[in-house]
Amino acid sequence: MIVKPLHCGTLQQAANAHARCLELNPDQHAAFNTIMKAVFSNALDKQSLFFIEGPGGCGKTFLYNTILSYVRGKQLEAIAVASSGIAAELLDGGRTAHSKFKIPIPIEDHSTCKISRKSELGGQLKNIRLIVWDEAPMMDRRVFECVSRTLCDLEDNPRPFGGKVVVLGGDFRQILPVVFTGVEADIVDATLNKSILWQHIQILRLSKNMRASPDSEDFQQWLKRIALPFKLKRRQYPLKPCYAMTINKSQGQTLQHVGIFLSVPVFTHGQLYVALSRTRNFDGITMSLKDNKEPHFTDNIVYRSVLDRA
Repeated sequence: MIVKPLHCGTLQQAANAHARCLELNPDQHAAFNTIMKAVFSNALDKQSLFFIEGPGGCGKTFLYNTILSYVRGKQLEAIAVASSGIAAELLDGGRTAHSKFKIPIPIEDHSTCKISRKSELGGQLKNIRLIVWDEAPMMDRRVFECVSRTLCDLEDNPRPFGGKVVVLGGDFRQILPVVFTGVEADIVDATLNKSILWQHIQILRLSKNMRASPDSEDFQQWLKRIALPFKLKRRQYPLKPCYAMTINKSQGQTLQHVGIFLSVPVFTHGQLYVALSRTRNFDGITMSLKDNKEPHFTDNIVYRSVLDRA
């Protein structure tokens, strides 16, 4: 059974797109125009792969939904997927990539999706004009190669993703693919920017933090420093357990207050950055660290080689 995307009618989509376009900042507007040019171009050699890059809170999700509404408002088919369930819920008509594309588990170097040309889903994908894929850096590069391989087969087109316009997005400062028993080299190798597809991608950067309060410039600059190794000084606060989730699950969320409980330090790239960038300012963060020889510090893990390629 194929679940149809839950998004509203064409007129409402067009109205949503118009309202959202008025709220785009200059970086978002430039990215929007670049992607729309590709969507409505019939040129065979057009640029069709994009990566929207920006730190947490830069309005990537808002831009995705603006793009989706605009394309759907023109009576064209667009699908929205994400690498995690929570991120998918933030997209209009969003699904997880594994659910939508029938991606096999485990993924191998030459895997293809479980979609045939004659299936209903195969027919639907042939009519798609645009794919938006959020939190792309969280996913193993072989997943993107698998989907691309499948769409090439469905479209009988050797270009990446069968020539479809594909908008990937995310932040390489945040959490990278999970590799079972993998060390840093394995995780770096599984990252999207190590894929053969990366050379075909145009990067569109967002820099203005839309999540942080306007008066919290110090907080915005501090978050940027989390992408680089440094020692974090903290104060101890009493903590009363309330609602909890893992750092990985919180990625993509905007929260008013966050209590970060690190009984042990973070163990991989991007986790500390994700934990600290969920709120709008310093006042929304409380941390509890396990007592040790340096009670005012915690470890931050950054894979520089990933950021250098982004």
